[in-house]
Amino acid sequence: MNNKPGKASEVFSKIINEYPETKEAVFAFSWLMRCFYENEVDTAYNYVSGFEKKYGVDKNKESYGLYEASLPVLAASYFAQGDNDNGLATYDKIVKEFPGTENAKYSLYNKLLYYINNEGDISKANTVYAQLKSSYPNDPVLVDALILLVNNPTEMLKQVTLAQQNSSNKKLNKDGNIQKSDVDNIVVKEFALEQNYPNPFNPSTIIQYQIPINGNVKITVYDVLGRKVEDLVNEYQGMGIYRVTFNVDNLSSGVYYYSIFVDGAGGRKFINTKKMMILK
Repeated sequence: MNNKPGKASEVFSKIINEYPETKEAVFAFSWLMRCFYENEVDTAYNYVSGFEKKYGVDKNKESYGLYEASLPVLAASYFAQGDNDNGLATYDKIVKEFPGTENAKYSLYNKLLYYINNEGDISKANTVYAQLKSSYPNDPVLVDALILLVNNPTEMLKQVTLAQQNSSNKKLNKDGNIQKSDVDNIVVKEFALEQNYPNPFNPSTIIQYQIPINGNVKITVYDVLGRKVEDLVNEYQGMGIYRVTFNVDNLSSGVYYYSIFVDGAGGRKFINTKKMMILK
């Protein structure tokens, strides 16, 4: 598919245009967006701009699924263009029109991330967290959300450990919105490299990772040809949850990769790679 992105895009577009009332059309849309992201970044957002009028009228039609699938792409488009108000409004639309879905869940999560990382407004982030907890009370995403609600994730882990040793329902953050019962399961038991946020992005994105042991940690960014762009982390770190910011002022639009290499105590090692996209 990557060798002939134009031809693949034509095929997927034809399925969507000629058979919008089928489940295959939604599947084709997912693959079409993948083609666009890897080869024709700007086209992806232009393509979905008219989906609401075209497919978002009748909820009883199978084609309504195309409208739902297009909204996260549209939100990413707004944020990439610096139109944060419309980006947030699109998240709200997803939550309102598609409650209980994966798209709604991650719209709330991304909105929480926006208030923390872009505005530094913990009060608004806590409000979104309460909504996320109400709608998805047993979802693992709540753990990630809680960790993000403090400036220092590793310090949060220390607080959680102390709270777990304390039988009282002690409040853990200064705003009084996070309870011990919320965080009883936050323990770094395994390695993890999270997907960067926001993604696509410009001019910066945040990468979160966790290590369950002490060790030498290296996080490196590569271009699509495998050439090293930058080492984001290259140091000895203790067990904990960390975040690092990647700024891309001097890089062009396109797909990039970031890899983590951990050489830990007792010979334990961890290697993982994820993909991200710069949109300018």
